[in-house]
Amino acid sequence: MVKILYKPLGLLFGGLGGVIAGAVFKRLWAILGHEDEAPQATD
Repeated sequence: MVKILYKPLGLLFGGLGGVIAGAVFKRLWAILGHEDEAPQATD
């Protein structure tokens, strides 16, 4: 049973971790950088 759930749960938690990390970065950028928008990856 654990082997069946490993990939779907890994993808779910990995995606959630990415979303949370992005939100934290944008918040810190706004606070520490005194700018409203964080730079894009292509900047």
